[in-house]
Amino acid sequence: MSRGYFAFEGLEKELIHDLKGDYHQHGRLFIEKSENQKLIETPWAQTILDPVLTQSIESITKTAAFLKSVEGARRWFPYAYHLHRRTELIAEQIRNTSIPLIDYRGRLPHGPWGHWCLKSENEVLYSVNGSHPLPWGEVLFNEDKNAPSRAYMKLWEIFTLHMDAPPPKAVTVDMGSSPGGWTYVLEKLGCKVYSMDRSPLRDDLMKSPLIEHAKKDVFKLEPKDLPDLEWFFSDVICYPDKLYPWICKWLEHPRCKNFVVTIKFQGTTDFDTLAKFQALPDSRVIHLYNNKHELTWICQRN
Repeated sequence: MSRGYFAFEGLEKELIHDLKGDYHQHGRLFIEKSENQKLIETPWAQTILDPVLTQSIESITKTAAFLKSVEGARRWFPYAYHLHRRTELIAEQIRNTSIPLIDYRGRLPHGPWGHWCLKSENEVLYSVNGSHPLPWGEVLFNEDKNAPSRAYMKLWEIFTLHMDAPPPKAVTVDMGSSPGGWTYVLEKLGCKVYSMDRSPLRDDLMKSPLIEHAKKDVFKLEPKDLPDLEWFFSDVICYPDKLYPWICKWLEHPRCKNFVVTIKFQGTTDFDTLAKFQALPDSRVIHLYNNKHELTWICQRN
């Protein structure tokens, strides 16, 4: 039995960097070459399958029958990196294979999920134990068509899967807020929001009594400028090596204990600065399904 790491789309090279190359690649799925390897903590895996098993197969019908006979999976979800038509024909014989839509901060559909893909016409890889609560780690929401930008889905994913949302009346700041995707989410929660950006928010947000918008260069702000701050949010576009010292400055704020910050990579991935973020106490770095070539740093201090 081996472990499998499923890469985020387009970020296979980043996952390979963390896995050190001792793996068989099947599209976005990387399988350990040998058993009993140490689990590798990596933000670049959409889900980790442990274990991944291999089964010899004879036909489409028998493959479907075999998967349905495996204990422990409520539903089966395919991944096709090749043999697309054969995968589709097998999936047609297994009920309920579409990825479920979820509600923001709602109850997640009950697993466990079965994951499978064809290694060849005569072998199937399968697992009923993924590290992510959703099949293949895909986070698909029933969307809010009224949001000012799609950035709101990042906070939706964080507050649904990774941490509790700030309570009503919590004092928050949204750095680089325009046009207001994150501010929109925080305002809906009943938070007080300091919205910081050189550009304005959408008109309705500019008029909200919960939002105080300031036309500011966020990198010139100091913690003393927001003495009542409790939650720090940033989706600012900047290089990671500039972001890190800026965040360290705000970590010195005497009252602010909660941070959600996007680390954006422009071109190549800055693994050196990423390691600095990963080493910060009381924090973790994750890749959201709704991220692109970026990661999200989350910190909650006692």
